[in-house]
Amino acid sequence: MSQERLGTLTHHSAALIGRIEKAERRASLATAQILDETLVADGALVRLWHAAQAWRIEERARIRRERRTETAPVDPNVGLTWPATTAETIAAAIELWATDRRAPEALEAGAPSLGQLLDAMDRWPATPPGSDADVAGTGRRRIGETDAAALRKLNDAFQRLEEKHGGNFGLSATTQILAETLPPILTGEYTAATGRILLTEAARFTDLAGFMCFDSGRFGRAQRFYVQSLRMARAAGNSALGAHILTNMAMMATYGGDGPRAVSLSRMAVEVARGGGSRAELARCHAVLARSYAATGDARACQEAMAEAERVFDGVDLDRETPWIRFFTERQLEAERVYARFAIDQRPALREAAGAIGAPTDGMDRRHAYTTTLIATAFLPTDDGRDRGTDVETACAILTDLIPVLRGVTSARVLNAVNAARATLTRYNHLGVVRDFEERFAGVIGSSTAA
Repeated sequence: MSQERLGTLTHHSAALIGRIEKAERRASLATAQILDETLVADGALVRLWHAAQAWRIEERARIRRERRTETAPVDPNVGLTWPATTAETIAAAIELWATDRRAPEALEAGAPSLGQLLDAMDRWPATPPGSDADVAGTGRRRIGETDAAALRKLNDAFQRLEEKHGGNFGLSATTQILAETLPPILTGEYTAATGRILLTEAARFTDLAGFMCFDSGRFGRAQRFYVQSLRMARAAGNSALGAHILTNMAMMATYGGDGPRAVSLSRMAVEVARGGGSRAELARCHAVLARSYAATGDARACQEAMAEAERVFDGVDLDRETPWIRFFTERQLEAERVYARFAIDQRPALREAAGAIGAPTDGMDRRHAYTTTLIATAFLPTDDGRDRGTDVETACAILTDLIPVLRGVTSARVLNAVNAARATLTRYNHLGVVRDFEERFAGVIGSSTAA
């Protein structure tokens, strides 16, 4: 069909049709719809118009981000300071959230050592909780209990997503909420009571972003989120949440191979939790302390800390606990035993746990995948070649059963553990069970060994 004919049918000039065809003129949605109907394109042109519009919006956003990055250099200390007042704390958190959205790579690349976590830990006892005058908001927008309740529900929902899928799944959405939703709330007008709730929920969300970064291998960003979340928890006067954040810091130090720092952070978490009124939080702190001791090779201290975790847990009533710690059930305590035993290389005890592996019925798919992989690894030889109790067939059976769960897990920690087991299994590629596992794994997850 000629441009003249098409123009006549659509009541447009042939010149306009030509400019649209040569991409010299952008068609409006109405024009795209008329052209689609005239050419009997069955909606194809309309779909292309929407796709092009979406691309243009994203391209404009990308250009804006690049311009902001070029014109606003990133302060290497952003998120690592411990502000003196509540107002300064809110300002520092908002600065971190905004910087992370526009230049996350810069925050990761400029990551200092984990010693910043110890500095924040030391400042906790020296900093008093915010007074009523400090935590009350004096802005223009009125913020009330409804806003605080909505933020709490949002926190709960994102925590459940992280527990199921791992850190990579919702990290971008979480940081977007921090950068766009929380600043107008925290800079509004509210009472001291509401302010403490808002600071608690902001600290929770920031801690969650930190944990997501840690779980996805972004330690530099994680520690910045952790420091600011701990400062907000202190301003809110929430010791239970402070202990929770310190424990998350300890977990990252343990995973990063820094056992001594993990022990220091865990010990402080225990002390803070004793004044926080949460028995479940205290039990978790002792359990992670056990894991931290295991990372230093201190088996006796590990066993003593785990025994204390079990003793404290006996009196836990999860229905009376705060939402963020209700995941710490008996199954979570058993997972902590697995983590500690793996760190201390108690492989016989791990192999005994194989019979208790069940399905992840409580939504904690990431935890299930991680503990199950560690148990499977206990049936493989160690890095130094020791092969006491090696049972390749059982290891492959456990890992094969785990494949459907792994499909929805984005955790770098889990994928690293799975790939480490797969790397060990390459020694046994001559066995059919190994080849069968790899074929099934590649069919569902992919063949790459990179986490």
